[in-house]
Amino acid sequence: MPATNDVFTLTAEEEEEACTRALQLSCGAVLPMVLKVAIELGLLQIIVKAGPATPLSSEEIAAQLPSEHPESAAAWVDRILRLLAANKIVGCIVEAGADDRRSRKYCKAPICKYLTENEDGSLANLLLMHHDKVFLDLWHYLKGSVLDGGLPVMAAYGMSSFDYQGADPRFNKIFNEAMRGHTAVLVNQLLRTYGGFDDVKVLVDVGGGVGATLGMITSRHPTSRAST
Repeated sequence: MPATNDVFTLTAEEEEEACTRALQLSCGAVLPMVLKVAIELGLLQIIVKAGPATPLSSEEIAAQLPSEHPESAAAWVDRILRLLAANKIVGCIVEAGADDRRSRKYCKAPICKYLTENEDGSLANLLLMHHDKVFLDLWHYLKGSVLDGGLPVMAAYGMSSFDYQGADPRFNKIFNEAMRGHTAVLVNQLLRTYGGFDDVKVLVDVGGGVGATLGMITSRHPTSRAST
């Protein structure tokens, strides 16, 4: 096997970019899992509810959580939000205190619109679904599927995805809420720019489902008749 240095001849800029990207991929699971916790705790919702003129400290946010350990909760909240702020998921304002110690307060960032509940829909539940233990466990069977055939879900749970959801009401609820939010976001975006439904008289949802997409389209185009 040839030495690595003989295979890769990189410029200094390429070397730095490649190394940085490899580090990002190596730690890639950290950010979405921390964001999952922030969503489950309602941290983003608390920040958004406070309004843009009222940035909150980690202590103020932790005080709204059902925790019996406010000091440690505030420390964890601060660590979580510092990571999210570094990735522009929340805003961060650094202030100097009376004792010259810096304190941080957090406010919403534009992406919070799609990670909290609002009238245009949210992708928060989609993130929760993709990072739920039921879903994450499937990835551990992907290698076996490549080498031995079959589907990861069959190897993990011994049944199809459809059957599994019927057997697990908790995950089925997560899945349905994820699909509902995903549909709301994408269809709302579509209807703002796409004019292809303007002259449609009858619209048929061939794929089935619960008719959420049809309902959103016909609410904007009430002269169209929907059929599932």
